[in-house]
Amino acid sequence: MFKSSRAFSIVRALLQRWHRPKRFFLSLLLASSVSGVIVFSHASQSWAAFSQEPANEPEIVTSVCSTNSQAVEVEGICFETIVPQTTWRIPENEPDASTPIELGMKITNNSSTPYRFTRFALSADLMRLDRQAVEIGTLVNLGKDWDTDHPLVEPGNSETFLLEGEIRWQSNQLTLWVHRRGFGTTIINPIHQRQNYFRFIYINDTSEAVVWKPQRHCLGGFWTGKVPAQFIAIKLVNN
Repeated sequence: MFKSSRAFSIVRALLQRWHRPKRFFLSLLLASSVSGVIVFSHASQSWAAFSQEPANEPEIVTSVCSTNSQAVEVEGICFETIVPQTTWRIPENEPDASTPIELGMKITNNSSTPYRFTRFALSADLMRLDRQAVEIGTLVNLGKDWDTDHPLVEPGNSETFLLEGEIRWQSNQLTLWVHRRGFGTTIINPIHQRQNYFRFIYINDTSEAVVWKPQRHCLGGFWTGKVPAQFIAIKLVNN
């Protein structure tokens, strides 16, 4: 107990001094080490690229997508948060009770250039009905990615990255869990019990990445940038 308290104090002091991206990473490391669930290991080059926010990022000029008013368009690329069911049932406050949900991002290439996109560039963002801050933590489970995780989208075509998740109670707080294969689970805690606004942010700052399956090789042609999609309203109801 003494060692855990001392470690927490040291990390908290560091968090007060570091910039936001580093503070966020340390908070994830602290949460993982306290829970005893996560083991960090060396990441491949592609993991390092897709898990960091771009440095010295330029100002992004966005507009409403010309072919879809629910999407945001940047340089001819449309980004849209997808929520197939926007009404979620609140589960019983029991250890094994949960409500499965789906969340995703649809990317449409309206430019004249084929680009590659990656499912590992999705970052979750949620705003509660009461405008209170929401804590977002990630349980990291580094794995090996496949070619299919980074599809090439030809002009005029679309790609949808659909992720599974669930809402469940944790320490008497209603939480949202978003599962990302090969990357882990993003936990958003707590969410509002009436209504929330959710979106994905696409973040990628590298045009190349190392892929490990079916064999280790390098892929190129990735679209780079940081684009926050529009929020989608999600209503929660009791049983």
